[in-house]
Amino acid sequence: MTLSLSQQVQVAARKHLPIYYASSTVSRPLLTPWNAFRELEKVELQPDGFLASPANPELVEQTAAAHLEEMQTEACWTLSDSNRRGLQALLEASQAHDFPLYIALGPVYEGLLEEPPFQACWRNLHRELADLAISCPQAHLLIDEPLGFAREDMENDVHLTRTSAPRYTEHLARQILAFRQRAVVGRPGKPFL
Repeated sequence: MTLSLSQQVQVAARKHLPIYYASSTVSRPLLTPWNAFRELEKVELQPDGFLASPANPELVEQTAAAHLEEMQTEACWTLSDSNRRGLQALLEASQAHDFPLYIALGPVYEGLLEEPPFQACWRNLHRELADLAISCPQAHLLIDEPLGFAREDMENDVHLTRTSAPRYTEHLARQILAFRQRAVVGRPGKPFL
């Protein structure tokens, strides 16, 4: 059997990039590299380097459905090896240089919050982060419950728009302030277990 170049790229992407293959951001340039520069022309970086994307309610629903299907048919989300190594390096630096390290799971589409497969995966990932955070006295795991946002506030089911991101940032800032206040009165924050 002989595969075309496009088919070879598809097979390689599915094999080596299984999580990312469903993402058009990754798969489209792999499958049609001649169009990649056309896509780059549409990119509008903000002066501060932020790549703002508009709300995309339809994409939010599509990616949420794809993630739910993935959660029902495959193992729950876990930290990738590269993310685990990166977090471990941050934990080591936090201990070596005595600075606080705040770890938080990102925002999600509120439509996922009531779905049992999502809840199980979220708890699993949260527990995994908590196990890592507990090894470092300077590390604090924020957000014990997933923070949901309306589809009109999101680019996809796990990324906020620039206009809704400040609400998430304010929530994180309140969580950090709460940890600091507990530490002042002798009750340091503990990761959720």
